This record gives sequence, C-alpha cells and structure tokens, in this order.
Amino acid sequence: MKKTTKLLVLLVTTLLFASCNSGDGLQYMPFLDEEGGNWGMIGTDGDVLFTKEFKEMPTVAMNDRFFAKNGDGKWELYATGSKPTVVGKDMYEEAGAFIEDVAPVVMKGKPIQFIDKEGNVAFTLGKVNGKAIEECTNFSDGVAIFKAGQYYGCINSSGKIIVEPQYLFINPANDGKMLAVDKKYENVDRNKGKYTVLSTSGKVISEIPAKSFTDIGKQFVDGALMVEDKSSDGTRREGLIDENGEYIVKPSSKIHNIEDIKDGMFIFYDGDRYGVMDFKGEVVIRAKYRTLHFANKKGLFWAREDRDKSGFVLINDLDETISKEEFYNVQDFHGSYAAVQESENNWIFVNDKGEDQKIKTDIYHIIDDNTGDQIFHSQYFDTNSFINKLDVQPNGFLGLNLTMNAQNIINSIKKIEGAVISTEPSDHTYESYIESDLTINKAEVVISTSFDEYFVSPIESTTTDYYGYTYTETTGYNYKNINPNKISLEIKREGLIIGHMSEVTSKLIEKTKAFGKVVKENKNAVVVQVGSYTYFVANSGQSVYIICGHLDAKNIDISQYEDVTEDSDVSVDIENAIDTTDIDIAADTVVAQ
Repeated sequence: MKKTTKLLVLLVTTLLFASCNSGDGLQYMPFLDEEGGNWGMIGTDGDVLFTKEFKEMPTVAMNDRFFAKNGDGKWELYATGSKPTVVGKDMYEEAGAFIEDVAPVVMKGKPIQFIDKEGNVAFTLGKVNGKAIEECTNFSDGVAIFKAGQYYGCINSSGKIIVEPQYLFINPANDGKMLAVDKKYENVDRNKGKYTVLSTSGKVISEIPAKSFTDIGKQFVDGALMVEDKSSDGTRREGLIDENGEYIVKPSSKIHNIEDIKDGMFIFYDGDRYGVMDFKGEVVIRAKYRTLHFANKKGLFWAREDRDKSGFVLINDLDETISKEEFYNVQDFHGSYAAVQESENNWIFVNDKGEDQKIKTDIYHIIDDNTGDQIFHSQYFDTNSFINKLDVQPNGFLGLNLTMNAQNIINSIKKIEGAVISTEPSDHTYESYIESDLTINKAEVVISTSFDEYFVSPIESTTTDYYGYTYTETTGYNYKNINPNKISLEIKREGLIIGHMSEVTSKLIEKTKAFGKVVKENKNAVVVQVGSYTYFVANSGQSVYIICGHLDAKNIDISQYEDVTEDSDVSVDIENAIDTTDIDIAADTVVAQ
C-alpha cells in the first residue's frame, strides 16, 4: 500500500488502555482532594491509599507499582502503600505502567528496557536482524509492538520476538488477534494489497483484501472488526466482519459510524444520534442519544441526551435509566464502582445501580487512564549503524551522487524515510539548491545539494495574436539536465548524538580517507581527493559536516578545527573553494513554437 501511517502514536493513544480498563489490573488512581494541591492515590472502590504526596501526577497503580516524576522531571518507580516507597535507585527518561509483570522504561543513553517489580532489568530491546529497535509500545493483550528500521514486529511479555519486523504497521492486539500490513505491499496500490490478521502467538490467521473496504478498524472485539464502505451516492456506511473478512453485520445506511464494540453489541451513529445494535444487526437501543458509550460493565452504558443541557445517566440494555441523578462527567467501571463527577468541583463513586458509595475524602479531580508514556524510544545511539545508514560512497551519500541531475536528486531524497520535499518542478523555480531536513537513526541532519544556476527552467510558448503581435507565455516548468557542484550533509549536535560528535567525525574521516588521496588532515577534519571530486569532513563543535563536490582542495583551510570540542562553534564556509570547471551547464529555457 503506497501510503501508510507511521506507528505508533496514532495506534496506541486510545487503545493502550484496554488492559487498564478491563478492571483486572487497575488498583489505584491519582486524585486531587483540592484545587492546586498535590496528588494522592485512591482505590477503584474509593478507599484512599494516601493524599498530597506528589506535585506531578503519578501513573495509575497496576500490579502494586506506579511511576511518578521527581523534581528533575525523571520517572521513579514506587511500591503501593499508605506511604509511597521508591523501588530501586534508577531514574527514567520514559516509563510505562506494569500492564504485565514487567514495565517498559528508558534510561539516558540506553536502549528500551523492561523491568520487573523490583526495578531489575528483565530484558532489553537491542537489535533484531542487525537493526536496532528504535520504538516500542506497552503491552496490549500480552503483546507489545516494536519498530526496527522501517518495519514493525512484536514481542511477548517475556521479551521473545513473536513477529519478525516485516510489517508496514501492526495495530495493538486485542481479542487474541492483531491487524497488520506486510511490507511486500509497501509499493503496491491499495486495491491490490491485503490486511494480515495475526494471532497473539504470531501466526497468520488470514489475509483480507484491502479493496473490499474503504477503511478498516484497528482491533477485534468479540471476534468482530469494524469496516467502512461507501454507497453509490457517497454515503458513509459501516459494518462488522470476522477474522476471515466475512460479514457479521453488513454495512448499512443506518450505520454511519460504529463507535465501540463490547459484549456482542456495538454503539452506532445514524447520522444524527447514537444507539446500540447487536451482532444480528437488530436495534437494542434506538438512536436517541447525543453521547453514548459502554460503561465497562456488562449491559450498562453511560448516556446523555443533550451535549449542552443534560448530564450523563447510567442506562441498561433495555434502555432503562438506572442512576437517580445526572453527572457532569463519568469514568468506566473498574471492578464494582465507577468514579463520576457529581458537581463542578466534586467527584464520587457509584455502583452498578448508580448508588453513591460513601468515601472518606473529597475528590476534586481523578484520573483513571494515565499509564505513563505511550511510546518508548531507545536512547542508545549506535554510531556504526548511523554511519552505515549514511551509505557514504566515493561520489556521494544517502543515495545521492554528483552525476545525478536535479530531478533524480529530488526523487532520491523523497525515498528517504521522513523526507518532505516536492517533486513538482514548479515548486522549485528560482532555486539553485535542494535541501531537506531528515532524521537518521534519531540524529537530526540536513541534506543539501547546490548548483551553479537555477535547476528549473520555464517552458515558454510563442503565440501570434489576431493583430500580428507575437508574445511568449510560460506554460510549465522542466528540470534542467545539470549536475550539482556539491552535496552536503550537516549532522546537528542535537538529541542522542550529543556526546558522540567526535566518534562520528573520526569514523567519517576514516571512511572518506579510504576513497582517495589525503590532502590535509587533523583529528577533527580531513580533505581527500577522490578522482575529480573532493571530500571534506569537519567537526565544528555544533555540527559535523561531510561535503563531496567539485572543490579546490588547496583552498580549504582546516586549521580552525584542530582543537574543536563539543563546546566549540566554528563556522564552516567553503564557497570560495568551489571549482566549476567540470560542472555541466544546460540551457535556461525551452521554447515551443
């Protein structure tokens, strides 16, 4: 499929809470007993664990553990108790809840790790098939999704890889299944691609042709997956399919959207209001509510008839109102109780009959879905992997070289992951350089090529009008068939590369020296003659530069880089060293008679 969404934020923002909301893992929730106060923790039944302990909101507690940030903004692990106790001495840049018996964390300078309840490292996400694991989610249905290179795979709660990184995306697991798209469909038209249904053990269950549906949901629930289709008049319609792509409920004009699925029922939107249907397509609750969602307790829903004038009430699947009053805001049931906002500044707990559960504290605010960070990013910078990714060759790098014309250079940059650049010539008029920001192995870089003239020419048409006047007009633009005078890469001292600038410089110097004759060299810079081209590498302190082009090696001064450190900031300017002798020049304008 030609265009796919990058992991992971879009996939997990609303889905990662599945384990938390099931009620079998959530124990305590962060709460405030007064506006502007410190955070405490309260149980799902309303029993207070402690109050006023944390300035920053902690995560929910699961498996007797939670995380909270210290004054430096670092996460620390705590054991639940009437007085919160720090577990271990480590502090984390990123951390997530103990949805399983392990929790994902990231320490400064290290890869993603999963720790046990004592803070010990259970396993580390290093490399797979020679590629570093860059990102990972927390667990959903016992499976966590990771990214290695450009592709996604899965691990189980023991850290074992159950799905190799061969998918363009994998949606979080639920109901024992995952939805993915294999990398073999990366450059295939969507109508010829397929969705892969995987089990949580990593086995392929089925493949569903993408052309069958306009859109497809993210997770299976009770064996059903939402799909979208469009009628001949363009009206949006949704239905449900099983794991083999067969319809459970066919798309219907009555179902504009399916909002959620649970217990063999689904909430649908008819274009005006929300109601409930079962898997037979029969209406359980007619579409009469402005807001409607499952209360996370079988047969119960939170409903609101008017978004502006009414509050939430608890109803059952017979459309009977259970609660005696309306609530400003509501949360899911976790176990026997749900937290509800009774008034603007007060929350209480109610049972499944909507009855007030007496508690011993005031609750100004309460949160039930803070599981910490959602996506975890490796803080480990692999210099060798980064240098290999640059693909430095005798006449260029990152797939660009000095024999390419502007069109080929732009097309090559477009293929680099994360590049944003237009391929339309009309978007590059009056430009003599091509530039794009990129992220390579977590390092921020700028790739650029420069020309001795504008690399786009207008297509002009000559016309003689009725009165005999001849004039020209621009009808389009073409790329000229000219080559650049140099290709440059600036590697910025930002993010994970901080502390690795000298190492990167040394490896680039070593790499380029192998291509030709060293003209000048010190520990932070080198000039190498490679046939008719010249390579220049320098560490300015704030950036590492590698430049390949038609340069006059003798005119490049490298003395100012001799004593550079990461605190230095030396300017890099070699414009006066560009030699245009061997650069191809083409005509400016194409004229059509």
